Amino acid sequence: MTPTFDGSWTGGLTLDPIAGTIVSDELDRIGRHLYDLDRAAARARLGRVRDPLPNELDRTPAQRRADALVEMAVRSPTPSAAPPPRTTVGTMRLPQPPAETPGP
Repeated sequence: MTPTFDGSWTGGLTLDPIAGTIVSDELDRIGRHLYDLDRAAARARLGRVRDPLPNELDRTPAQRRADALVEMAVRSPTPSAAPPPRTTVGTMRLPQPPAETPGP
């Protein structure tokens, strides 16, 4: 992510196939939820006479996808609360050590 001269941000990313699928699936899931919210708001505004046209929704698809990315970041746990990073070799997940239990 890089700030632009007007204060907005721009960026691109390259992910491996597994990480890309994880990020894309979550963006799509949140984006569908935001679309449903936009559609419901437009239907309420239009009086449910008909389904809203794309230009009658509050956000464009690109705006919804950007908002979905922000929502992912907002929902992300703080580093102190985050689970340990996944350790992978190829497509196999390595076993995590068992949690230590406090002794008497």
